[in-house]
Amino acid sequence: MELYYLKHAKEKIESHTVWETFLIKFVMKNKDTLMKKETQGRGQLTQRVQEAAKRLLGREITVRELRLMPYVQYLMVNEQKLDIEKINQEEREILSYWRKNGYLYGGVGERMEITREFWNILCEIIWLAYVDID
Repeated sequence: MELYYLKHAKEKIESHTVWETFLIKFVMKNKDTLMKKETQGRGQLTQRVQEAAKRLLGREITVRELRLMPYVQYLMVNEQKLDIEKINQEEREILSYWRKNGYLYGGVGERMEITREFWNILCEIIWLAYVDID
């Protein structure tokens, strides 16, 4: 990121407005951070996703739990029945945990239901992990 202000900042500070001076100093002070661009792949359990999970669920989540969330969202939008053939034992345990905590009801062989609160939590976490990425 080659900014004119970075090259000639010291000489030009006197001729700039207060706002421009602030921006120049800010960029000079934070240029290393500003130039680093962290990339996030789809479905990665990043610190930002974990922070959202802690805020919304009160705990950290696993990668498997993160990857199960879009499937549950898909089920709720479509057939609303869980296909036992499409989930493994670890995912069954996660679903069981969610049921015990009152997030969802039903599942295999019956209509699955989800609370509005948990739906919103899923949407927020899915947004951060799968949609709002660099």
